[in-house]
Amino acid sequence: MINQTERWWAYHTKNPEVYDTFVDMAMEAFRLGRTRIGAWLIFQVMRWNNLKTTGEDFRYPNGFIALYARYFLINHPEFLVIHDNHIGRRGLPFFELRPMIDDPFADRLRELTDIQNLVWEHTKVEAA
Repeated sequence: MINQTERWWAYHTKNPEVYDTFVDMAMEAFRLGRTRIGAWLIFQVMRWNNLKTTGEDFRYPNGFIALYARYFLINHPEFLVIHDNHIGRRGLPFFELRPMIDDPFADRLRELTDIQNLVWEHTKVEAA
């Protein structure tokens, strides 16, 4: 029996444009000034845009949204912790990540977050 991560990877491999669109929309939200956004919101807009442009109801499985958010953060670690340098406090990730059973990205995300926080602390000290 294949698990959720294996199903997601098979879907992702077959439909790479889903991730590309997800990344484009996340980047656009950031350019528009958003420092946090819901991955669910991005998926809903993707569904709506697809319906509007093609008239087809392409399947974007809800069960894969958390994995796409995690995969995005692995590939774009600068979004793991968005710091507010004006206030001088440690920030939050671009996407809120809730606990996930058998999270395939948990260790790497933790490692990247620690690195981001160390860089931020070092930058903060240098600026003082």
